Amino acid sequence: MNHKVLPKETLYSLARDFNVSVDDIKANNPEVAKNGLQIGQVLKILTNKNVEVKQSTSVIKTISKKEVVDKPVTTEKKSSDDSSVITHKVEPKETLYSLSKKYNVTVDQIKEQNAALLINGLQIGQVLEIKLNN
Repeated sequence: MNHKVLPKETLYSLARDFNVSVDDIKANNPEVAKNGLQIGQVLKILTNKNVEVKQSTSVIKTISKKEVVDKPVTTEKKSSDDSSVITHKVEPKETLYSLSKKYNVTVDQIKEQNAALLINGLQIGQVLEIKLNN
């Protein structure tokens, strides 16, 4: 699988998100070992099929727990550190920028909190979790 490096991503965060080691990423991308990680760089991430299925199942389970309706889903819930988290179903014409303004967070915060979902960009129907700034 290929992954385009986004701002604020690190070798550690990519290794964690794709369930591989930092050494595996470096081994499959020798330029990273030489020059470091660069924004926009396309990395080869080799994962085994069990990991991919597990990640897909996790996303499906998360989505199936949400109520599916025709209008945007915004449900507030409390997390363990007592900060508010909103779930939002992406509608046509919405952008990361418009969502950042709607919920008063940065685009980078939305990307960091939903890195696995946003690998291929923002898609209509995706359910994002957005941690609100208190």
